[in-house]
Amino acid sequence: LNEAKRCLDGEISAIDSLYDASKYMEKIASYDNEYNDMSTKLLDSYYIIDEVNTNLAYHIRNLDYDEEELDMLVSRLNEINKAKDKYKKSVNELIQYLKKITLDINMVIDYDNVLNESKNKVLESHKKLVNAALGLSQYRRKIAKDITNGIIKECKDLDLENTQFEIEFINPDYTDPFNKSIYLASGIDDVDFKVSFNKGEPPHSLSKVASGGEMSRMMLSFKSYFSKVNPIGLMVFDEIDTGVSGSTAKKIAIKMSEIASRSQVLCITHLPQVAAIGNHHKHIFKVLEDGRTKTHVKELNKEERVEEIAMMLSGDKMSLYALEHARNLLNE
Repeated sequence: LNEAKRCLDGEISAIDSLYDASKYMEKIASYDNEYNDMSTKLLDSYYIIDEVNTNLAYHIRNLDYDEEELDMLVSRLNEINKAKDKYKKSVNELIQYLKKITLDINMVIDYDNVLNESKNKVLESHKKLVNAALGLSQYRRKIAKDITNGIIKECKDLDLENTQFEIEFINPDYTDPFNKSIYLASGIDDVDFKVSFNKGEPPHSLSKVASGGEMSRMMLSFKSYFSKVNPIGLMVFDEIDTGVSGSTAKKIAIKMSEIASRSQVLCITHLPQVAAIGNHHKHIFKVLEDGRTKTHVKELNKEERVEEIAMMLSGDKMSLYALEHARNLLNE
């Protein structure tokens, strides 16, 4: 390493010579493209060799042997091993133990100062926490307006024409730094979704006023809106169309198809309108084999899809009308 370094750092440094040569070539670079190329290559070589030279120096420094430093490190290691043997603890456990007994001692000999110091730390941390939480809360309130308008629009697409939707923010009293109940993992906001589906009715908590069908469509509205602003790879809807039928079922199917243009959608359904709009149709059924019930999944071809949707339309008996209706659904 030293000999390699000496070759680069001789009385006339090879590195400096490269740099000087590149600068001389640079002065005549405008006369010929070849001169310009040589100047560039010399300068590139200078930077490459300078980096190698710096790395050589780093490795040489790290190989320097210092007997005093070694003695100090060995002595220090012996002290640590003694402490480990004495207290039967690992190094990390010793560090934590030292902090604990230091605090215990200080609590005995300097209780008031320790208490005030701890109190000041809590106050300072509380101040930082509240500032961060308020910043997050303000941002949430800002985007809540966009979310509200977006959800209302999605609801109208799903036969919920008179929907009123609000996002209510309920903030706890966060002025007491020693009230740990206000420190929530999600911030200082307690959020409630309020909705009204009928004109003249004030909005109430979604969980209290929505019927099964309304809840399904509200959930689909949420999923549809957020798939636009934050698309994900896969969505699975397990009978999200429960409690609806007729034209509303068709609108739910169309909404799922829209979502499928942004994400892969898997939908479990008993509604023929929804099953008909999918790109692929898999029939799930159970059979008894050797005394055990087994579930099977079958990919349906075009004609099988017609028959399966006809069965969904008519129930146990398949009619010509149901078959024709099924074909119309698929053609649409």
